[in-house]
Amino acid sequence: MAAPGDSDEVDVASVGAAVFERASPDGHVDGSQPAAQAGPSWARLSEEIRAALARQMGSEPPPVISDDDLLADLGVDSVVLIGAVSRLERRYGIALSDDSVFSATTFASLVDALRRAALARRGR
Repeated sequence: MAAPGDSDEVDVASVGAAVFERASPDGHVDGSQPAAQAGPSWARLSEEIRAALARQMGSEPPPVISDDDLLADLGVDSVVLIGAVSRLERRYGIALSDDSVFSATTFASLVDALRRAALARRGR
């Protein structure tokens, strides 16, 4: 067993956080860039999208949104979706095509579309 401070000691929490930064909900890990440079984390972006949708709907964000929740089942119509996406596009300096926005039928697919656009903007 390694003593604290030994060079071969691994901080499991840091490794787990780094993997989470690059992982999508389906478990696919984007290893193309180090986690610190990979763009907004899935968790942070999920929270921002949840809040943006709630603001557009004029309500409190639901306490829990599952990745596979259908946007329509959450009460998200096209007007709400466009308004929320527009806020996030301005925040991150990105642009999503109409196809990307309207093909996002689940919460996870919306998060993924926005995250991919943020990564593309950074040239990753």
